[in-house]
Amino acid sequence: MGDVVSRRLDLSGIDQVCLFGRNDANLRLIRDKFAIKVTARGQDVVVEGEKHAVGAVSKILKDLMVSARKG
Repeated sequence: MGDVVSRRLDLSGIDQVCLFGRNDANLRLIRDKFAIKVTARGQDVVVEGEKHAVGAVSKILKDLMVSARKG
């Protein structure tokens, strides 16, 4: 197993249903694909796992955040 890291992303101003999907469907797909832990609390989401997976998931979430901001 590689280094375990965490990254926090700010979700301020983002519709979380749009980002995570209904009943967190998008979030579950990401968790299953990358075998990471994603925790959403308030306006923050924390991604924890192996360094390469956290980097990839953070990029995906940032791209989704851009789309969610556009509606």
